[in-house]
Parts: sequence; structure tokens; C-alpha cells
Amino acid sequence: HCPLSVSELRSAILARWPTLRDAFDAAGLNAKQDLDLQDLRRLLCAPLDEVSVNCNVLAGDEKNCAGSKANVQRLFRDLVSDWNGETAPTSVVAQRSKLPGDQNEDLQDCDLKPTPQLGIVSKSRVLTLLGSAAPREGFRAWSTRVLLLGQDAFHGPAWMLNPESAAKSRAQPVSKKEFCEAAVLFNANFDEAVEWFQMMESSVGQACTGELDYNILQRRMLGRPRFEGVVDANEPLLTEEIAVRLVAIWGDFTSAFGLTNSTITADMAHTPARRCPNQPREQHTRRRSQGSPEPPTPRASRRAWRPSKHEWLRAIRGKLGRHYLEERDAKAESERLSCLSEPIDRLFPNVCDRLIISRVTWLPGELMTVRYTLSESGFWGPALPHLTEGNNTGSMTRRLALGTRPFIGLTAANEGERQDVACLGFIYDTAPVDPNTRVGTAFLRAPDVQVAGPGAMAPIHWQIRLFASHDAKTPLNFVSAPLAIQVQKTVPAPPIGIDASERGHDFLTLAWSPAANDGGAPVEFYEVCVWNHAVGDANMDSQCIVWLGRTAHKTQRICPLHPNSAYMARVRCVNCMGIGKWSGNSKPLFTGPPLPGPLDAPWIISTSCTSAKLQWCPNEESLVSHYSAQVLPVETGEETTMLGLSVQSLPGIATEACIEGLLANTAYRFKVRAHNHSGAGPWSEPSEAAYTQIGPPQPPGAVTVLQATQDRFKVSWQCPIKHGGVDVTSFVVNAQGVSASGKIDAVEASALNPPAWLCGLKGNTWYTVRVASRSSAGVGAFSLPSKPSRTAAIAPCPPTGVRASCTHAAAVSICWEPPDDDGGAPILRYKVVATPTP
Repeated sequence: HCPLSVSELRSAILARWPTLRDAFDAAGLNAKQDLDLQDLRRLLCAPLDEVSVNCNVLAGDEKNCAGSKANVQRLFRDLVSDWNGETAPTSVVAQRSKLPGDQNEDLQDCDLKPTPQLGIVSKSRVLTLLGSAAPREGFRAWSTRVLLLGQDAFHGPAWMLNPESAAKSRAQPVSKKEFCEAAVLFNANFDEAVEWFQMMESSVGQACTGELDYNILQRRMLGRPRFEGVVDANEPLLTEEIAVRLVAIWGDFTSAFGLTNSTITADMAHTPARRCPNQPREQHTRRRSQGSPEPPTPRASRRAWRPSKHEWLRAIRGKLGRHYLEERDAKAESERLSCLSEPIDRLFPNVCDRLIISRVTWLPGELMTVRYTLSESGFWGPALPHLTEGNNTGSMTRRLALGTRPFIGLTAANEGERQDVACLGFIYDTAPVDPNTRVGTAFLRAPDVQVAGPGAMAPIHWQIRLFASHDAKTPLNFVSAPLAIQVQKTVPAPPIGIDASERGHDFLTLAWSPAANDGGAPVEFYEVCVWNHAVGDANMDSQCIVWLGRTAHKTQRICPLHPNSAYMARVRCVNCMGIGKWSGNSKPLFTGPPLPGPLDAPWIISTSCTSAKLQWCPNEESLVSHYSAQVLPVETGEETTMLGLSVQSLPGIATEACIEGLLANTAYRFKVRAHNHSGAGPWSEPSEAAYTQIGPPQPPGAVTVLQATQDRFKVSWQCPIKHGGVDVTSFVVNAQGVSASGKIDAVEASALNPPAWLCGLKGNTWYTVRVASRSSAGVGAFSLPSKPSRTAAIAPCPPTGVRASCTHAAAVSICWEPPDDDGGAPILRYKVVATPTP
């Protein structure tokens, strides 16, 4: 299998761990600043130990493939290759020649620099590379998700993101490096994190010092998560986002709105209907003239209660140390929110009594951050107990019966009226909960299933609940009300990392990483658009588009193009839900220079019996990286050489080269061509024919042992076709012994013609035989060795361990061990000789 891309490796890590921080924790790399190949392998193959109480781990098939040697080496190669821009680390790089053993295999193309720390990369660079492959989600969505993590999830470089962190931590400014690493550890895009930091610096008018006051960061996350110029900058915060921030500031909604048990009833009985600022006064008066309903009962009033403008203003002002909005913004926002018609139990659909999430609509397979509370009053607080009545969640005033290992589960919603654990269906995903913690965070994965029933297209309604349990798997009772979510597919996000993996004078091969978010459905194909960078923008002028098409692969060859030209590309994904957005424009991608033109025919300076020296005129029109030569044996009236055509690459840009490996006394012609970064130019015309000098004959062929005795072989061979210009006078036959115990002396003899006997061999011994031709020009090279052959068997070695014992006055019993060497043939019988002794 091909090594996974960085984007695919990141997806494989996050298929098993909720965040990169959890993956680094599991690999034991949080305290390390420099990582080697073994550290990267542990990161990709971190063992799935028992799940911690606030970290739900989802195992997948990526466990074995992600940590393979090829993937680790691919990731290391990407880490040590040259970086452009200010984020490039300068202190830690690797040197390929010093990497041990097989670690060099996939690093041949790296442009590496020497360093005292060999084979090491910085942890910051690992985070930068993994973070660059993350999808963009915007500071607004990311800050909402991070605020759900709470105090228990923040430590190490992420302390500055915690609104509940100690005051002494806030005294230190947050550096750009700290913020970006913390953002990446919580699955943000690295480039986007850099943009966030720069926007926060510029928004307060301070010089770009690379440091940011903690209070600025906190207030941005809580009250001003919309950056100027982004798509959602002018859209007001949704009530789901507001709910997360109110819980992060106040802890529960009773405290946020300053409620008491009598407040809600009084508001419903005496507060007139509110007019929205954009509502006509006549319409408002007409509604009031219709009369007010009878005063509601306490339970009904609580269900229909809505926060007033004054209560909204109190909530979104925040409190000391945790400000939400400034006074002017808080008044405008409270005016808007007080006009919402939904009652409190529908105002925040992402909240139930003990659970809160960032939103209610999710993509299949998306990670959901769930914050839970085990306090007596839950997130609603003591003034809003009505929202849990009738849900079988237990009393809000007594200690919860959680069991030893409670858990949060994702299940299909029960359509019946009966709410009973016995009627509970399949639990799709679970996250353990620590019963000893008051507030915590867990992670669930949105289900991939969208439809139910044979041929039915009705969506499944999913819900999240807190269950009492003793094993974190089997529910004993409901502890929370159900929190409904929706799972739906959508169009895929754009792919990332568009670049040219191969280029030539008239083509570019584009490659990209798949989208980190496929919209919940597999990507069926990609649409690719390429345009000339010098002509214009594809968004403004369709005339400048040079290629537009579809492919099912993550690579596409674009041709024909113009040499030495700059092009730009963008790609979008298509799945069953439709066509996704275009990716960002790639950086300018340049085609190579034109191919070199033809060269003049070379000429031969000199020859030897096995080589020829060539020279040619250089190509002055284009830059040349190297040359190559083609060897053309020339047919004569007598015979044709056995070499055939061959091509030799000539390193360097010198216009003179020696062609080796030729046959003696043979006519040759030669062609040459120039190469550059785009490829090879055309071959030149052939040179004049020239003969190599007379030399030793060529080796014989087909050496075969015809017969074997105890001390000789009968050997046959084929005489060489090329004899170097002079007749062969004799042959040299050589036999080399083959033995596992040690080298056996070679035996060599001369012969006039085949076949010939080679004498002086050892019996029961394996030999290979080679033959060389001899002429007046000398002895040629030996032929290829024959197949191993063994000489005939010889007499066996003597037996060992001879023992005798007297069993009778006239008889002796004798026993022995068989000989170590039987001479190459089975032993037929033994001869026993008794010699009398004095």
C-alpha cells in the first residue's frame, strides 16, 4: 500500500483519539520537545489502554496501517523537508545519511541539512504539519467547542484557553507559539490559528509583538468570537452558542438570569407581552386588546417562561472576572433576545438538565463534545426544576444514584410514550463518566447511520442521555433527560494541499489531500479547474481556464500546457449530496523549460578493446542537466554483435564521455541527446562507424557438466561468437568447490576444444565450473558458472565410539556410532577386525 498522506494520518489519529492532545498523552510525548522516528511511531500506534473518565476513544482499522514503517517515514520526510515562511523551525533538522539502517529508504528526495541532533524533529513542527492538514472551522465554532471542555481538560500549553484557570496564570502574556500549539492540540487548523492571533493583535491596536494579553483572548472567546471580514461576522450568535457561554460564565441558567422560585410566576402573571423593536406598534396594541389568558399554574408558567430584557441583560453582561459583553453591546443583544418567542425549554435546544453540547445538527462520524454536570440542580439551576419533571431522571434535590461507573450514551430516540431502560434500543456510542467529579467533559462520535427500515428514507432521531451503570456499558437507569440531536449528510468540504507532484515542459500532475470532512458520505469524484496565472482569475474570466474536468483519483495529469508558464488550480469534491465548495487557489505551479533541441552528430576521439571516447558540441539554447548516449552496434557482412541497443546516462554537463562495456573488434555508431528538468530532447544523428581494438575473446556460453567421477568432470561449453579479432587457441576450465564448512581450493586446467576432462577434484564434493577463452590477445573473462555438480561418492569415514564388552568366554559384544561422513552413498555393511593383544 502507498504511504498515507499527512491529512490521512491525522484522520487516522483522530479516529482513535478525540483530540491531538489525547493522542500525545497516550504516546507519552507531552513533556518532550524533540521527537525521533520512534516517538512518531508511538504517536501513530499509541496503545488503546483503558479509556480515561473524560476521553471516549474510538478504535478503527487505522491502528495497524497508520503506524507502519512507510507511513512513519513519509511523515518524517514531510517534517524534515524545507519549509517556506516564518514558521520554519531553524534549530532542528535531520540528516539522511546518518539515519540508521532502513530509515534511509523513503528519504532519498529530502533536502536535508546537517545538525548535531540527527534524526530529530521538533514537536512544534509536528503540530504545525498536522495542524496544516486540519479543516477550517472558524474561531466562532472552535471557541464554542473549547468552552465546553472546561477546567478539567486544560493543562500544558492550553492553560491560556481556560476561563477558570488560576489568576497567576493570567498574569503571563500568551505567545503566538503557545496559542497556535494549543489550538492545534484541540484540532484547529494551524494557518487559521495564526490568522486568529494576528486579528486579535490588530483589533486592540497593539504592535505585533507576538504576545497577547490573556484577558483579550478570554473576552474574544466569550463575547466577540466573530472576526471582522469573515463570512459569519455579521450573523448574530445562535442561542446554542449563547447557552454554552452562559454556562461557561455562570455555571447554570438560574444564576445567569438571577432567578428565584417566585420570579417566574410573577413574571408570567404581571409582565405584559413584549414588543420587538421591529414590530409595528399597532400590531402590538391589537394583540394586547385581545385580552390576556388566565394566570397560569406554577408548572405551566415555568414551561412557558421566557427571560425578560432585564434578565437577558444581567446574563450577557457576565460577572466579575468573566465579562461577556460590554454595556452597549449587551443592551442591544438583550433587546434582540428578549423578542424571541420560544419558551425557555425550546430556547436552548442543545441543553438538557445535565448535558450541553455546542449544537444539535451533526455530520455522520463527527466528534461531539459533551459537557455534563452531576450537581443537584443541573444546568437549569434550582429555579427551573420543571424541565426535568416527568422524565424519570430522579429527584433534583437528593443525591443521584449513579452506580460505580456511569456513562453518557448515544441511542436512537424511543418513539413510544414509555420511557424505560428496558425498552432502550441499541446504544451506538458511550463515554464513561467519573462519578466523583461535579462537572466534566466526554466525547461521542455522531453515528454514520441515517435511514432505518427496508427502503425507508425517514431519518433516525438520536438522543444523548446520562445513564447510571456499574460497568460503563449496561444502563441501570436514566440520570438525565434526553438531549435530541440530528445527524444529516451534506456536501463535502474542499480538499487541501493542492500541489504539483510531477511536472514537465507541457504537463503538470496535480495531487491533493482528501477533505477532512467528507460531509458524511464518500466522495465520488473531484472536479479540477486549472487556469493560466498570468492571464487572469478563473472566477473573473472563463477564457483563461485551460483545463476543467473530473477524476475519481486524488491526482490528475493536466496537459497540454505551455513551457515555462505559471498556472493555478483549485479542486472541489462531489458526493451524493451534491457539489462542495471550491478549495482555495493553489500557489503558482510552474511547468518546466522547453525540451532541449537536437544535437549535432558526435564524433569518436579514440577507442580501446572495450570502450570508446566520444565528443559533441553542447546545446547553447537551453539549460542542460546531463546527457545520455545510445550505443548502436553495426551489422557487418560476417556477423552482428550480441549487445543490441543500449543507453548510458552521462552525469554532468561535460561534452565528452567514455562509453564502457563494448566488445573488442566490433563496429559501433553512437547517438547523444541532452536532458533538462523537463525531460530528454531528441537523439542526434549517429556518428561515423568505428571499430574497437583487438582484444581477448568473449566468454564461452552454456557451460555444462556431462559426467562426474570421484576425481574428475567431463565439461562441455559453447565457443564464443566474438573472439576479439584473433582466433581462439585454447580454453581455461576452472572448478570452484562449494561447501558450507569453508572454501575449497579451485582446480584449473587448459583444454583445446570442448568437451574436456577436468581432473584433480575431490570426491563427494560440489563444484561450479567456469570456462574462459584464450587467444594471442590474452585470456578473456570467465563465463557464467554452471549449475553445481557433485563428484562421485568415495569410501566412508571410519565409525566412531567403538566399545567392546565380554559377554561369554569365547565372544565379545561390540557397538559403535555410524561415521560422520558416509562418502556420499548409503553404508551397505561394516567390516569388523579383531586383533589379539599380548
